[in-house]
Amino acid sequence: MGRANLFKGIAAMCAAVAVGAAAWAWSQRQGDVDPVGAVIGLISLGLAAAAWRQGRLAQRAADADLHLWSARLAEAVLRTETKQRAQLLGDLAVIDVEFTFRRQGGPVPAEPHGSLRDVVSYFRGLDAPRRLVITGPAGSGKTVLAVQLIIGLLDGRAPDDPVPIRLSAASWNTGLPVADQLAGHLTTAFALPPVTARALVETGRVLPVIDGLDEMDPTSSPGFASRASQMLRALDGYQHGLTRSCLVVTCRTGQYDALVEADAGARATVRIELTPVSGDKAWRFIEAVTDQRDPARWQPVLDALTSGGGVLARALSTPWRLTLATTVYQGRDPAGGRYLRDPRELTALTSEEDVHEHLLRRFVHVRVTAAGGRGAPAPERAHAWLAVLATYLHANESRPPFAGRALSATDLVLHELWALAGDRFHHVGVRILRAAGLLVAVLFLLQIWSHYPSDRLTVPNGLIAVGCVVFLQKIGSGPWSQPWYAPKSIDLSRFRTAAGLRRLGWGVCIVLPGALAYGVAFSFVLGPAIGASLGASLGLVIGIAVGLSSSDPAAADARTIIRSDTAGALTLLLIYASTTALICTFVAQWPAALAATCGLAVSLLLVSSAPLMGGPASLRYLAFLLCTRGLLPWRLGRFLAWCYGAGLLRISGIAYQFRHLELRDHLAAHPEYRPTD
Repeated sequence: MGRANLFKGIAAMCAAVAVGAAAWAWSQRQGDVDPVGAVIGLISLGLAAAAWRQGRLAQRAADADLHLWSARLAEAVLRTETKQRAQLLGDLAVIDVEFTFRRQGGPVPAEPHGSLRDVVSYFRGLDAPRRLVITGPAGSGKTVLAVQLIIGLLDGRAPDDPVPIRLSAASWNTGLPVADQLAGHLTTAFALPPVTARALVETGRVLPVIDGLDEMDPTSSPGFASRASQMLRALDGYQHGLTRSCLVVTCRTGQYDALVEADAGARATVRIELTPVSGDKAWRFIEAVTDQRDPARWQPVLDALTSGGGVLARALSTPWRLTLATTVYQGRDPAGGRYLRDPRELTALTSEEDVHEHLLRRFVHVRVTAAGGRGAPAPERAHAWLAVLATYLHANESRPPFAGRALSATDLVLHELWALAGDRFHHVGVRILRAAGLLVAVLFLLQIWSHYPSDRLTVPNGLIAVGCVVFLQKIGSGPWSQPWYAPKSIDLSRFRTAAGLRRLGWGVCIVLPGALAYGVAFSFVLGPAIGASLGASLGLVIGIAVGLSSSDPAAADARTIIRSDTAGALTLLLIYASTTALICTFVAQWPAALAATCGLAVSLLLVSSAPLMGGPASLRYLAFLLCTRGLLPWRLGRFLAWCYGAGLLRISGIAYQFRHLELRDHLAAHPEYRPTD
């Protein structure tokens, strides 16, 4: 990358010298070309071309350096997972959860037991290919263990070691090959060039860590035909050469047992089962979290945890529920600093369900109050907004495919949330676009009539008026009315690679004939000169737009994807409008106001028929926000990001997810806000 940028800088300086020499030679011209300026300009131009070529070669070599890209990917994953671990655990101490080995048809490990702190050495000690399945009950710490494993593998990673990449099983597309799925995730979540992502996957430099296999199917007993089974069979067939690929999978115990019974479990794997947190470990965790300040507050709870398997000991036997308890009862008044609740309340509850319900009912209020900050919502608003999203996700577990796609029950992706608003929602975006088209068409007609009175209204001008009506009928059709339109972005990196430049040339060659025909049609109304100019210029612009458009936005979060899609559409709209307006002004000699209005009308027509750089996804998201007034906040992306920082949500790729499925289910079952003492 450094050599590529160096050569590009040299090329830019040489090009500037060439332009300066040409300008100086022109200013000194007395009738003949100045030979000195011409020589300087030609030499500089040649050096610029040579430097640019070297820059492209250096860039190509950098893209092919898999060791370099593996190291960069490892750094990016380490930053992401470290942040995720901090978000999951916060300032709390880490519970050193234990696991036991369960024979599953793979190599038998030397040690039948292990714990969180030595999971990395446990995994590295497995025979190749290392294939691990982590099971346990709900809230037992499977995700935390997977994150800990990823961070440990990246700490001290050798250059040839694969990079562990955590993916959400719920968002897995069983219709895609595993290699395509992994490469697409690297491109979308870590902004890797598609060619590089594909090369990393095909050379075995990616270790897939599939988190939440139990979240793929709505049933607690998935069978051979389930989505989870399909994914496991695809992973079994995914291999490098003659050996199976390494992998890590997390799943709840019951669901994975059902898959094993249906002969759908992963082959040649080692399975470990997370064990419940013992009373002693729970005691040590609470002491570490409270830092032994005011120990009398927690003493009744500590006594109950070690009293021999009582209700409270069973209810707080998982890291998730212990985290709930300490979060709720360590909450303080922001003004005075006093503790808001007494842990003694837990000892009065008579069942595990009561303990769980009691903690979940207070969790959102405590986290919202503790997080605070600028723009923090009131607890009742946050509860209501999260309940709407939780109800939608919970309903997706039993909902049939919507508009030809199975909806996720765990992932909140901004540009795909429009399904929450109902069956007819995606037409709202088309109506918004047509309303904009109507406004522009009215302005265009008014401009025509103001410059061409009725006694001078010729046939060409009449055809323009008819064209406005056709424009109104056509706008919003085609891609804008498709239910699932992939967001797009402008991929400027294609200027740097030979493949990207070939794509640009291909786009121009494909589009130019149609654009020239478009210009010929306009020549009957606007004249041959403006028609030819408009067709040629738009052909070049649209061809470049086709070459630069990408359906795999290189973005690390959903908000950036929406911004990229919007920016691409507005950029293309501006280019179309300015190109048409300039041609109408300087070639057809139209007044500036009429030329600008014509440019805007033509650009809306072109963008509505061919949204090459984006638009439908972001417009549909805008329509979704309009349709959910009173149910969700206007700045939904900002709210979800705030909830992530507050510890209510987590992030997987470009999707937000509830901190735990139990929190999602609780909010879906209790959408009303109930103040707590």
